[in-house]
Amino acid sequence: MSQALYHASTAKPFGVSQQRRVHSRRCVASVVASVSSPGESTAPVAQLPLSAVAQVKQCASAVSAALGDGIVLQRVELELPLIGATDLDDWPGGTRQQLVAAVPLVSQLLTELAGSSIPVARTNLDDSDGVALFTTSAHRVVTFVTADTLDQVKDLLQKDRGLCVFVNAAWKDSDFGWGPFVQRELKDFAGSLQETYSLRKMRIRGQQLRVVRAHPSAFTVYAMGLDGGKADEIMCTSPTRPTYADLELAINKLGKRSIANSDLLTRANAELDFNKRSANDF
Repeated sequence: MSQALYHASTAKPFGVSQQRRVHSRRCVASVVASVSSPGESTAPVAQLPLSAVAQVKQCASAVSAALGDGIVLQRVELELPLIGATDLDDWPGGTRQQLVAAVPLVSQLLTELAGSSIPVARTNLDDSDGVALFTTSAHRVVTFVTADTLDQVKDLLQKDRGLCVFVNAAWKDSDFGWGPFVQRELKDFAGSLQETYSLRKMRIRGQQLRVVRAHPSAFTVYAMGLDGGKADEIMCTSPTRPTYADLELAINKLGKRSIANSDLLTRANAELDFNKRSANDF
């Protein structure tokens, strides 16, 4: 059992207009996590980004820090601002629509890494799945790579070695086959990519969470809207990505401070309010 760390912040989730108060108190939960590797930080992420722009700035800092540690093949996961969402589907246009939302973030990421606005070349590798390679003289970013396109991307990287950031990679381990039919070389290559930045939204029994990791910090879980919507704070940290069961355990330890531990009627009303607000959220 790893003891969670606490960090006070004035963070609020994307799309929330009113600044929430954060309580200065000890962290109330811990998560089950693997023992840290030598040199791996257990410090929490300094702050929760308040916008898509702040998210990319934080991502760029993490990518640069990892590059300084010699990590040239990196994997990051960005929260995309919703465009064209409907009541039934956040992304009715699929990955193509997600690429439209990702392009400004990729451009900002490359600008942040270079320290100035620089020419960017774009090569569409698979239009249907939004797989695109963005290159500058010193950096490369590739979006939504699938198992089917990973071999092509791998070949391109071998021609010009250096930093390459995979943004929102779209493969699963099972996509590389199974048993005697597994594509071992590709699967091993995919597994060798180090995740240096990640921001994910989650919702468990009505409790909104943000799970953020920025190299070299630990995975840091923010619980949003505690104490009746008045507070956001770090719920727990982990040197590895916390599982769903870990997060449920940590939420339970929040007690009545979390909507997840309220009665069914209160949670149902909160669900209706969330649905009304979510259309304007990032």
